[in-house]
Amino acid sequence: MKSVRKSGRLWLGAMIAASMVSIGCQQSEPAPSQPVAAGAPAMAAKGCNPYRPNAAAGMVVNALAFPTGDVNSSAILLHTVTPAEARVGQPYSYELHVTNLSTATLQNVNVLASNAANLDVTTSSPEAAKTGGGFNWNLGNIPGCETRVIKVTGRADAVGVSSNCLSVTYNNLLCTTVKITQPALALTKTAPAEVLLCDPIQMILEVKNTGSGTASGVKVMDVLPPGLKTTDGQQNVTADVGDLGPGQSKRVTINVKAERTGSFQNQATSAAAGNLTAQSNTTTTVVRQPKLEIVCTAPERIFIGRDATFSFTVKNSGDAASRDTVLNLPAPAGSSIVSATEGGTVGAGGVAWNLGSLAAGASRTVSVVLKPVGQETLRASATAQGYCATPVTANCVTSVEGIPAVLLEVIDLIDPVEVGGQTTYVITATNQGSVPLENLQIVGMLGAGQDYVSSSGATTATATGKTVTFAPVPALAVGGKAEWRVVIRATAEGDNRFETSLSTQRFAKPIVETESTNQYK
Repeated sequence: MKSVRKSGRLWLGAMIAASMVSIGCQQSEPAPSQPVAAGAPAMAAKGCNPYRPNAAAGMVVNALAFPTGDVNSSAILLHTVTPAEARVGQPYSYELHVTNLSTATLQNVNVLASNAANLDVTTSSPEAAKTGGGFNWNLGNIPGCETRVIKVTGRADAVGVSSNCLSVTYNNLLCTTVKITQPALALTKTAPAEVLLCDPIQMILEVKNTGSGTASGVKVMDVLPPGLKTTDGQQNVTADVGDLGPGQSKRVTINVKAERTGSFQNQATSAAAGNLTAQSNTTTTVVRQPKLEIVCTAPERIFIGRDATFSFTVKNSGDAASRDTVLNLPAPAGSSIVSATEGGTVGAGGVAWNLGSLAAGASRTVSVVLKPVGQETLRASATAQGYCATPVTANCVTSVEGIPAVLLEVIDLIDPVEVGGQTTYVITATNQGSVPLENLQIVGMLGAGQDYVSSSGATTATATGKTVTFAPVPALAVGGKAEWRVVIRATAEGDNRFETSLSTQRFAKPIVETESTNQYK
């Protein structure tokens, strides 16, 4: 920028007796302005407090505003404080007071004493620099409304007037600067290293302006790998961050759901105006899931009245622990629960086992003892479930069968029997088992000395020679009885045996019972 130089002149001098010296401008040069008489009011520019030097008795104060002569439109006010007279050849002191009338700093302020006549400056503070026929004091920068004082010691070598003219200059530079910046983006991505399939995945993208200027229109983008989607079903994520100042950062949170197990790697990007881009670090998230399997073992069949033990083995064949694993067995119909192992809790609705956390590859086996209350198929269905594991069910079937048992009794009502006389055999079948006896049939065989007379009972009979065959009983209930009677005539003396056989579908071979009758003459 171009500097502006402002200047003016202040006549410095005094009239004294013939034996004294005076200071001032040369006689041929008119004074540039009227001096301000001692005791004049203080001068100040608008915004600064009034300033006037303190002058001792016998001192004269003069002032001039630079560059216009008017304190209201000037930048510097220069006061001179000089003695009214001094002796020839003797040193005398005077002061120059330089005041910044403005509220802004004035740069490179210089006070120039020129056209000196009958004046020899011997010392000054600050030190003066000689410039041709005068002196120069460089005061540097003067802040707004402040004053700098120059103390001078001089000497006049001739009687008359000692003088010189003062001017003030300053160089203020109007400098224009443009701040040059370079914004830069840095993107950091964080994601959990391992989650379960049913857990949400929270990804955090933090974009930061690491440069020196504002990054405008910042965006972050994340393209999720196949198998991952946001909770609202999106594959591509774009978030407007806005403007970021230097050092400023913002976070974007993405809530993601995995559609399957596996390892997922991902990298996000960011962009801003001015072709600013950044890539994040690559994150890896492993998605795992527990997988439950259940196997039920039970006896193929049991008999009514006997207990049956059902065992359930739960195994985690997945790649993550199954937390809060529970096995539930509703009470099977047609049975009552006797006991449960492995801490099973028996209630009105069945049995529950709290298996806790089942590590990957681990298994637990539990058992329940059931008592069937009837003859029917006993079905048990247990379900295992754990956190993030798909519930699984296993079924067991046990056939509940009764125990066949029958009591066959044969007695003769008259024994011994005289030849020619009659006796009656009473045949009784009692079902002592736990299942009905189907198609129960009785067949009687008379002894050699016996003839068939008649028969009666639960079913009708057919006699052929010495064989009496009764029609089958379709079903003999548990605890039921059936009775038949066969009347014979004794035809010969001796020990005769009446043989009865009972056959039914429950037995592979007939049951035979014999009754001995003594026949005599």
